[in-house]
Amino acid sequence: MTLPTVAFRRETSRARRWPLVWQARRLTVDALTGQAGVFSRAATRAVTDSAGVSRTVNNHQPAWTSVGGLTALDMGTSDALYWTTPLPTVALCGLITFAEAGSLAGSDTIFALTNGSSGTPYLVVQSTGTQYRIVHHNGTSSVTSTMSGTAPTAGQGVALRWTLLSTGVVQIHQAINGAAETSATASGTLALAAAWASPSRCYLKTGVGTDGTSKFLGLVVGLGNQTQADLLEALAG
Repeated sequence: MTLPTVAFRRETSRARRWPLVWQARRLTVDALTGQAGVFSRAATRAVTDSAGVSRTVNNHQPAWTSVGGLTALDMGTSDALYWTTPLPTVALCGLITFAEAGSLAGSDTIFALTNGSSGTPYLVVQSTGTQYRIVHHNGTSSVTSTMSGTAPTAGQGVALRWTLLSTGVVQIHQAINGAAETSATASGTLALAAAWASPSRCYLKTGVGTDGTSKFLGLVVGLGNQTQADLLEALAG
């Protein structure tokens, strides 16, 4: 695999552990780990700054907005953002933080590791319409882990953590407004594919399924199975 730049805390061991880290507060679509973000949007978008002033952002420009005093990237249904991130088919984990839009429909995507084709090996975190789930597809069949219980509502802060084991088992975990993390039932086993579909890309909000709307705060993808605390530390940079 291609390692990211070592500017991430100037530690090569840390860069290897976290292949992708992106923070909205840096006001760039490029990742902290060095990957160039590829962003597009086919329409204008209205956003609000920290002073409560609304403005309209032109096509293909990132729509930075303020959520509870935090910088977020407001992404609508025509937005697309991805980072080319070569990853091996081994145990992986990740964390996506965002403000719940409250308008997700079934199969609306939050995160995907894919080349954009639904028939090839991928990981996708998406909505069922009422809950979030993670799907692991090895190119032939798939397994799923779905949250249950109280779902986030519009405006709440959400941290979705996911894990992929070497056995192909996936599991999703959720924390709402900084509360204790709750976990879904883990999926069954599924043989890992020899490789992820090429080119291997990490998408926010698109890639597989349909596109909803969300205000994203950060994203981290790690090797192995890391704890929520580890992922939050990596996301803090």
